Amino acid sequence: MFVDDTNITSVASTIADLENVVNSELKNLNRWLITNRLSLNVAKTEFMVIRSNQRIHVLSNNQINVEIDGKSIKRVDEAKSLSLLIDEHLSWAKLIEEKIKKISSAIGALKRMTTHLRSTALQIYQALILPRFDYCSSVWDELNVTLSDKLQNLQNRAARAITRSSYDQQVPVSSSTGSTGTISPHAERS
Repeated sequence: MFVDDTNITSVASTIADLENVVNSELKNLNRWLITNRLSLNVAKTEFMVIRSNQRIHVLSNNQINVEIDGKSIKRVDEAKSLSLLIDEHLSWAKLIEEKIKKISSAIGALKRMTTHLRSTALQIYQALILPRFDYCSSVWDELNVTLSDKLQNLQNRAARAITRSSYDQQVPVSSSTGSTGTISPHAERS
């Protein structure tokens, strides 16, 4: 039997302290795995050091040796956890680019569907697109202006698809759908 999607988080002031803490925790984990007759696929096991922008240069040249049961664990710059792409600087840029691709594809599907199902365009948006904006948004919500603008542009495209309006036309969603629904990703929904 295997243990999937296990994460260990440690905090330390120095790389040496971090290495000691992580290796100690991994020894404890290994003992627990053996006791419970479980195994860890070390080839799929990775670790990442998350650090602030101020400490990037100081820590980037330092090597850290993390191992379990005498086998070294690979260091990575980014990892997925529950479909959330996390990088070592918590910049969220790659996560947003991934979201943009998926949401753009869903908006394309929305445009194709609204030609036949115009009365349900808002419901289609709420089912296919809004969840992609909302998923883990409380984690990555503090974005820089560039990334925020990219997401806002997608919201605008979705609004135009719902209202079937042109790029330069401003039409409130409520006037075309007959409801007072919102398409804002962070507004309260009834």
